[in-house]
Parts: sequence; structure tokens; C-alpha cells
Amino acid sequence: MINIAISNFFVKAEVFEIITSVVKKDKEYISQLIQINGDILIYADKSLQNDRDLVALALDHKLHSLLFASEEIQKDRNFALKVLRNNLYSIKYVHKSFYEDPIYMLEAIKRDPFNIKYVQNKLKDDLNLALIAIKKDIQSYIYLSKSLQENKVIKAYLPKQKKISTFIKPSKEERKGAIRGVSINFLLVSTELNDNYKYNIISPPKGMKIINKLRQGNGCLNNYTGDKGKSALYIQWEIPMDIEEGKIYKITVKGIDKEGYVEEISFPIEVPKTKPIQTKIINNELIVTDKAQTFTV
Repeated sequence: MINIAISNFFVKAEVFEIITSVVKKDKEYISQLIQINGDILIYADKSLQNDRDLVALALDHKLHSLLFASEEIQKDRNFALKVLRNNLYSIKYVHKSFYEDPIYMLEAIKRDPFNIKYVQNKLKDDLNLALIAIKKDIQSYIYLSKSLQENKVIKAYLPKQKKISTFIKPSKEERKGAIRGVSINFLLVSTELNDNYKYNIISPPKGMKIINKLRQGNGCLNNYTGDKGKSALYIQWEIPMDIEEGKIYKITVKGIDKEGYVEEISFPIEVPKTKPIQTKIINNELIVTDKAQTFTV
């Protein structure tokens, strides 16, 4: 009967939510379900969410199941390190406290120097961790804090500067429309951009990130640049509602090639002040009116 239920009914984790608490405490039954869908752990009894063997089994099938483990397990450094050694990607799902844990982050950076991007608080300016990272891969420099990038000891590992490419600032038109609660997208065009380069926004405002790289031949890039640029970074800013209107943000992007040559560009983006939208109610309908058009909400 259990096997029939497993094979035909409990493939989706959310369906499991309707099952009785007695079944949710059955470790053997839950183990079978987890082998089909690791997300089942979220609906298991709390006692099973605190079972290390069961959590490990869930992680074999869904790495993000670590988020559904008990707080005790999530904060267990030894368990987190064991998971890290089995799967480097687990660093995305560990308890945020480990991002400022020197022992955990040391192990993570030794295994992958680009994990330096996860460090938080005091560790963001930890010179020893930074040196371990850049000695393993100089391109991890791009994820160091601003103060570490300016550190003389760190700079000594960078070769004499040369231009690896030329950034072209996004147009003023592209930088308009930075309204709270609305996403804007813009291109940071480069004369040269390939997989040998690593790029990062230095201390970006909340919600801003690089989405992907566009290559020459991409229709969007060609329409924008013509023959001016060979490639571009596609940047998105999901502007928070609590952002200060009228504030001007200085955006700094750095790039580094495999030899350690660095390039940098900075440009401003202003969050414009929004104007109240004029509305009126006609026949119990909310009508929004502006100079360009009138429409019904």
C-alpha cells in the first residue's frame, strides 16, 4: 500500500502536507519519499528534520533541502563542513552565520577561491582569506572588498596595469527610469569581453546584479552598439521600494583577466523623484489619468 502511494501519489512535495502527523514521523516511509523528492523534508516531522542521516539523504536528491533541516543542524559547523566537502555548491544554502565563520570560510575558499564572494562582516576585510583566494586564482580578486582591492599587499600580486578592454558607459537614456519598485536593465558595452575575464559590480546598490554577458552577433547588442562594441554586460537593477528618491549612486564595475590585469569604469545612476498619480473614481471604477493616456485599473 505504501509503495503504491509512493509511486502514484507523493511525487509532489506539497501534496504530502495533507498527510497525518503519524505518517510524517515514520522515518522509513519518509526515507522512501525523500528518495523521490528531497523537498519532502520540509513537511516531515520536526524530529526527522533534526535527523542527520535523513537530512543527508535529502541532500543527495535536492541540495537546497538543507534549508528545511532543523536550526540545530543548519548551525552545526561539522555537518556544514561535511556537506561542503561532498558538494561545493552547498555553500549557497548553508546558514548565513557561516559566511562570517572563519573556519568554515577558510575551508570553502581553499576548495574554491571564488567562494570569497560569500564572506560577510569582519571577514570581508580578512587579508589572510583574501591572499589564499588570489594565490589559488588571481581572478578571485574581483570579489574582494574595496578596501582589500586597494591593499598594498594584495596589489603586489597584480601585474603592471594594462588595458584589457575599454568599457563604454551606458547612455543617459538607459540610466533613466530608476523608479522605486521597478526594474531597469542596461548594457555596459565593452570592446572586448570573453570567458577569460571575470567581472563584478563593486559594492552595488541593493538589487543590482549582472545577469549575463552578450556576445557580438546578439541582436540586442548589435542594435545598441553597431560596430562600437564587441560584447556587453547585461545589468539589471530591481529597485527596492525603500530606496531614497533623488539619490545618485556611483556604479563601479571591475574586470580582471586570467593574468591579473584589471580594468574599471564608474558611472552615475540617479533615482528620480516620483510624482503622485492622479486618479478619479467613475462608476465605482478607479481611473488613472496622465498626460499621455487614460486607462482603467
